[in-house]
Amino acid sequence: MVVIASHGQDDMLMVRAGKTQILALINGSYINAFLNDFGAVPTIVIISACHAGSLIPALRAPNRIIIAAAASDRVSFGCGADSTSTVFMQALLDKELDRSFSLEDLFIRGRNRVIGLEMRLKMQHSLPVMDVGSDMEVFAVTPLAKWSTALREFRMSKH
Repeated sequence: MVVIASHGQDDMLMVRAGKTQILALINGSYINAFLNDFGAVPTIVIISACHAGSLIPALRAPNRIIIAAAASDRVSFGCGADSTSTVFMQALLDKELDRSFSLEDLFIRGRNRVIGLEMRLKMQHSLPVMDVGSDMEVFAVTPLAKWSTALREFRMSKH
């Protein structure tokens, strides 16, 4: 699992030192090159940033599930200079992680929590996105408690 929390814009994330100094802007191709070092290992990528969905086309692969806190044309709710993560990220990976839930269940629950809060505050919806690679469908729907079995079956199917 790779979790990226940053500030984003269309197909770009900021790499910062402290709160003010921007060291670099990296794009989806740069991140993809890093992820390609994992080879065919099943990988979950969670991006907590504005416009995070714009990175999905460059990151998409059969062995990846990509979860973005906001659609490509939307800001992510709760993203600010003093934020450590977005509201979606907090809702997705909350402290009471229920291992009977699948990743898809967690995504839907997190997205619904964010949409509900955005509606109450009359904010534009951030529209979190989940993209599931063709080899990862079983991981998206399998309860987290059963992932070790799913991983064993995945490895056997690849040999």
